Amino acid sequence: MKKITLVYSLMSFSSLFSNNIAAQVTYPYEVNFEANIMSPATQSHQATDTVIANGLKWIMPGTYYGTGDANDFKIGNQSARIRLTNDATGAPGSMYMVEDIPFGLHYFNFQTATYNGEGNIGKLLVYYSQNQGASWTVLGDTVIVPPYNNPLNVSFHEHLYGNVR
Repeated sequence: MKKITLVYSLMSFSSLFSNNIAAQVTYPYEVNFEANIMSPATQSHQATDTVIANGLKWIMPGTYYGTGDANDFKIGNQSARIRLTNDATGAPGSMYMVEDIPFGLHYFNFQTATYNGEGNIGKLLVYYSQNQGASWTVLGDTVIVPPYNNPLNVSFHEHLYGNVR
């Protein structure tokens, strides 16, 4: 089976409102791997620790983020690469929020491409939860992830009110 690696450089969440969440997070909420907003600043594929991305907690098993290597799709110098939980083996990697955005979701945008040299086109699904992660609902259709040299801008427009992750 061919390993497909999905590489992201920016994820952006927008709300109908422009308010502060707690003291640290503002709308539009954005996870930009090019900016210095990740704590810790890098992560290996095996890590399942909670990370802070622009003020909100996430868990990203099977995800490497940071400067990566020359084969990662990047807008600038950094990206997040989702692969398998042990890089070449294990369950499919993921990125998920463990805290809610309390003012809903209006837009969800990201850029994606496969890891250079993987060859095959990948697929991914985006999910959201409105019950603190107890259940997840697919947002939109399956995203067909293009090759490294042809990155895709993905945008979902939904009107989700209240808590969402």
